[in-house]
Amino acid sequence: LYTMRIPIQYNPEDGSIDFTTDMRENATVALSYSSREDIIASAKSSIQRAVAQFKGKSISCVIIISCYTRKEVLGSMAPEELQIVKETVDKDVKILGFYGYGEICPEYNENYPSFYNNTFTTIVIGE
Repeated sequence: LYTMRIPIQYNPEDGSIDFTTDMRENATVALSYSSREDIIASAKSSIQRAVAQFKGKSISCVIIISCYTRKEVLGSMAPEELQIVKETVDKDVKILGFYGYGEICPEYNENYPSFYNNTFTTIVIGE
């Protein structure tokens, strides 16, 4: 089971790290790094995969929920996520989006919900 969390503060007095949400006690932690370009590429992959599910069908609306932490990390590059969506769908497709602060959904192949952050959620609506 892997859980992604965003660190928000390091406490040098005790060596602890604060995250945006709780971590399981005694969890094994692996640190990772992603460049801003990798984050943008993941948004592009998300919208392309979602739109691909509508092959030959009409898309009327796309809803994008980008995690607030992505905006913080991307800084001046944050508008590129929206630009990718605009370049991927037809001009007449309505685009709605907002910054969230995490998503709750079941773990892969599990029946219980988990909290995720640093995600780019794409919802495509059409016929």
